[in-house]
Amino acid sequence: MATFLRDRNVLAADVVAVQEPWKNEMQHTTHQPATATFQLIYPPKAAADGTTQGQDNQVQASDLSQPGVCLFVSKRLDPSTWSCQLVSQDYQLLKLRKAHQGRDWTDLFIHNIYNRPGSNTLRHLRNELSKRPLGEHIILGDMNAHHPRWGRTGTRPDQEAEQLLEIANEWGLELTTQQGRPTWSRNDQSSVIDLTFITSNLVNRLINCERADDIEHASDHFPIRTVLDIITPIAVQQKRRNWNATDDQKLTQKIEGGLRTGGLYRANPQRIEAKCQELMGAIQTAIEESTPWAKPSAWSNPDFDDECKVAVKEVRRLRRKHTRTQDPYDWMCYSEARNRKTRLVKRTLSRAHRRRVQQVIEDGPQGMWRLAKWARNRDGAYEKGITPSLKIQDPQMPGTLAETVDQKAEAFRIAFFPKPPPADLSDTDSFQYPQQIEFPAVTAQEIQEAVRGAKAGKAPGEDGIPNSLWHKLIEIPVVLETVVQLFNACINTGYNPSHFQRSITVVLRKQGKSDYQLAKSYRPVALLNTLGKLLEAVVARRISYAAETNGLLPRTHLGGRKGISTDHAIHIIIDRIKTAWGKGKPVVSLLMLDVSGAYDNVSHERLLHNLKKRRLGSFVPWVRAFLTNRSTKIRMPEGTSDRIPTPTGIPQGSPISPILYLIYNADLVENCSNGVTSNGWVDDVCFMTKGDSERETIKKLRTACRKADQWAEKHASVFDPKKYALVHFVNTREVDPQYTSLSLQGHTVTATRTAERYLGYWLDPGLEFHHHREKAVAKAGVSLHALRSLAGSTWGASLYAMRKIYQAVIIPQMLFGVSAWYQPMLISHSKARIISRPFVAIQKQAACLISGAFRTTAAEALNAELYLPPISVHMNRLVKETALRLRTGPEFAVPPTMLRRRPADERDWAGWTPMEAQAWKAGGCLTAPPDTSTRRWESRKAFVLAPWQAPPEVIIADREAAVNNHNQIRMKDPEERPLI
Repeated sequence: MATFLRDRNVLAADVVAVQEPWKNEMQHTTHQPATATFQLIYPPKAAADGTTQGQDNQVQASDLSQPGVCLFVSKRLDPSTWSCQLVSQDYQLLKLRKAHQGRDWTDLFIHNIYNRPGSNTLRHLRNELSKRPLGEHIILGDMNAHHPRWGRTGTRPDQEAEQLLEIANEWGLELTTQQGRPTWSRNDQSSVIDLTFITSNLVNRLINCERADDIEHASDHFPIRTVLDIITPIAVQQKRRNWNATDDQKLTQKIEGGLRTGGLYRANPQRIEAKCQELMGAIQTAIEESTPWAKPSAWSNPDFDDECKVAVKEVRRLRRKHTRTQDPYDWMCYSEARNRKTRLVKRTLSRAHRRRVQQVIEDGPQGMWRLAKWARNRDGAYEKGITPSLKIQDPQMPGTLAETVDQKAEAFRIAFFPKPPPADLSDTDSFQYPQQIEFPAVTAQEIQEAVRGAKAGKAPGEDGIPNSLWHKLIEIPVVLETVVQLFNACINTGYNPSHFQRSITVVLRKQGKSDYQLAKSYRPVALLNTLGKLLEAVVARRISYAAETNGLLPRTHLGGRKGISTDHAIHIIIDRIKTAWGKGKPVVSLLMLDVSGAYDNVSHERLLHNLKKRRLGSFVPWVRAFLTNRSTKIRMPEGTSDRIPTPTGIPQGSPISPILYLIYNADLVENCSNGVTSNGWVDDVCFMTKGDSERETIKKLRTACRKADQWAEKHASVFDPKKYALVHFVNTREVDPQYTSLSLQGHTVTATRTAERYLGYWLDPGLEFHHHREKAVAKAGVSLHALRSLAGSTWGASLYAMRKIYQAVIIPQMLFGVSAWYQPMLISHSKARIISRPFVAIQKQAACLISGAFRTTAAEALNAELYLPPISVHMNRLVKETALRLRTGPEFAVPPTMLRRRPADERDWAGWTPMEAQAWKAGGCLTAPPDTSTRRWESRKAFVLAPWQAPPEVIIADREAAVNNHNQIRMKDPEERPLI
């Protein structure tokens, strides 16, 4: 396939149907060198039960080891006009909608079949044809059927051939394969088994169907070329700007000449709308004058050099000679030439890959990280360029598929923007709100900070203006002044310009889903216009500041807050478990809840009520405007839908969405009682309770769930008990685990016997973390294997680059959460070595890859030569750094045992917590050294200054210059702002 898919004549086709494709042993895919011009459609992985997800239902996989078919569809074809259905691992059905035949428009179905011996493929073919009586059909592939109708004279017909002819007669199919001309040949054997059938209406459109010897590339199957006089819609190339070629001077001149400040005195919605249009019009005009369009070109593959082409021609000549003479000597010459060509192509492509790696590495750090990301995310990348046909979840239309862009967009609209249940707002009518917090006007400093915080590489919204351009625009005084006036007018008036209310919703695949023909297997991300996102970022920062400085959020609501990480959340959970065990409560139960479509089901009125309830009413008018009259277009790889209204929820992808949701579900986290505590991490909420038995904790959790249901009724939210997870943490010194289940709403939540995942940690009933470590090692091994494509002992990324990638990519994956599952102060040296042994092995493999050393090289020598700390040292350092970070973080997020020492009998009965040992056990990194007084720990604040306050001036100079600068500033104004 390597040479076949690089042949110019092959790449001129619209559809390339392959049977028995080459299988990539490292990833579930096949060879795809033409990513710029062809979309690969490769059957997905089969499930563990021997099935794979098809379009209509689960279908039996014929062979779990290797799919029998794949398709390459040219990107010249409009992707909105075709779709592909997987009938089985050996049967793909490509639908070209409304293919043009003269004056008529009809659907064309291409059946790509590998009739594996003993399979049900022909029965599937009959079923699929019966479902589609209208439209035209092309049935092609390796049929593994013999008959004199298409074979040589005297060919003995078999059962498969008779069945195939019955289907052809039943549906009026015409055979177009040349009779008697072999399509398969090996040594002195040959047969005609690669067949092509077309419906009778296509016969007059058939130009040619032949064995294409001119594109034969030493396979035992000859390629078959079929040409039809059919016109299909051509894809429209999307234009994009070459932002790197922007003329900054011309951009500034055009904006300064076309934009005027002012016009927002006594602002109202009409004036705000006019000023926003004026600003965006001036920017778009300046872009037209200063930024050229990019000039995309079809990627040409320089890897396939002249030497390869000569070898291919020689092999093809010898193949033709043997076909003509059937001489064994000619076959031997052909085989030797074919093997030489295979080795040459493999060597050439390997050199080309190494050359490209070196070119990217030479681009500097950015190229290095781009290469590392490519290596880790290659699996499935070729198949993500198209959205498969989606199953419509409608009981009245079982088996119906969404195939067109509009149909898929409607399926996604139903999944992403469902109509939420009505919220019970009866408690808001007579609610007495507290005094609201007042905020000053937005400053230029805030806007500049928001622009600097916006990453340059983020995708822009509908207006196409990226963050990188705003980094330049905000330096133009007239633009900055206009934006300051516009933002203040929006907040004060409670109005959001219509330009800010429009978005593009991009559909992204969720990782690890078994069926990507379900809309719920995708995640919506809103691409908002960048100027609107800057306003949202300014408001979000102000709300966060008010929430932190005034204590407006629950202490256990940790996600999305400044200075808080998942380490805080997991150590608080461990702390509660060990504390309960120490106080004679042997069972601690953790129930992880799941809110269906959390952001999408937000009730606007309830959110506004919660804002006023938490003293943030100053932003209510603007937030109301931000949430209403929104619209979006759903963008898929094959096309973009028409604009649709989004009257519910809050947009995912907005800077303000996380803090708004924290306020929205704060009551759920805050109102637990009856011995149940809760932890919140944005939309992930869990309940914890302790007791003498699992029966007792289950009873408490059931009561807490009833309260959660009451919250859901008031907040128009829907819980999904099917996705709940339950873990009983049991102190086995007192009781034996029973793994008691929890019954809720007719669904049973089964207690895990292994581990459940929460915030990236795998929590097991005994807090041993064996499962977590196994997962971490496996994940690091996969990533390390992916990085092998970046370097070898004599080629690829430099030692420095690979070492940096290993430390920045593999180490964080491998040692994620190490402070929870590695406790050097609480275990023996031998157990510490046992725990670290798999991680030592990963580092040894990485060191060999980085340095190009032999596998037998001593690990200690490699670590020393590469300046890699031994894994045990690295793990100890991370544990201590985590302890310091937790202890000096916000006080409400510090595990209680780090602040208050537990009695010795409690520690003896339940054991130390990891952070408690660092704080109080002799030798801990937080304990005072001998003969010194106990230190008083400082707590870092989330915000040192209010967002609207100017930061302290920072001057870096040598001692003499620093003293002079300091004295001059103090002499000018003793009340000068802080100077560092």
